[in-house]
Amino acid sequence: MPANHNEQLNWNRLIKGQVAIWEVKQQIQKRQQKAGGADSLDHAIITISRTHGAGGDDVAEKIAEMLHWQIYDKELVEYIAQSGQLRNRIVAPFDERKQNQTHNFLQTMLDKDALGIDKYFHLLHAVIEAIAEQGRAIIIGRGANFIVDPKHSLRIMITAPLDYRVEKIAHARELPVKEAKKVVSLVDSNRFAFVQRYFHRSANDHTAYDLVLNMQHLTPQSAALIVINCLETKLGVGKEKQPARTIVIA
Repeated sequence: MPANHNEQLNWNRLIKGQVAIWEVKQQIQKRQQKAGGADSLDHAIITISRTHGAGGDDVAEKIAEMLHWQIYDKELVEYIAQSGQLRNRIVAPFDERKQNQTHNFLQTMLDKDALGIDKYFHLLHAVIEAIAEQGRAIIIGRGANFIVDPKHSLRIMITAPLDYRVEKIAHARELPVKEAKKVVSLVDSNRFAFVQRYFHRSANDHTAYDLVLNMQHLTPQSAALIVINCLETKLGVGKEKQPARTIVIA
């Protein structure tokens, strides 16, 4: 959750600005569809799951920079879900069919022992669905890869060997290696537990991803380029349909 009131105001402005962009984009898409010129990436989504210390957030930032997309991380998604005003503005455009799909999904995922988490998960799921419906977004964590439509998304896992990740965390936080290993193990176990609790799936099930990247010998920029190429290939986006983009890997 946001640390202070100023951060809440900043996030409110960010979301309201993003929703305004969505509303304009919807009008443009309607005109494009009538003219037969809608872009295949208009409703595309990238979800990023990651093990701690592998650099998933850095890869997300590079992808967002190259594609000019919005990033929604764990904190932002949960903030929207828990803020009634923002949530309603984002989720309200859903039609009855989409809302029923969300309800059916929840009925399938939640068992009798999970009734206590129904409301939280319903809000979280609705927000992720709304973001995915608008497209051109990168959603980090929160099991988004289990929620979005695989036909319009690229679901990736960013990982690396444990020793590599521990070394990165130890260096970044100035921790002894032993303490850094505890941090990595704790964060990983919490993320895996979240997926198991809410989706009854294993985060290590690689069939839940379209692409798994080992970051040990990749830079965030080179990984981002791989992801973008994979997204365009999966969705069959022709180069001639995309705006000119120059990407230089240092």
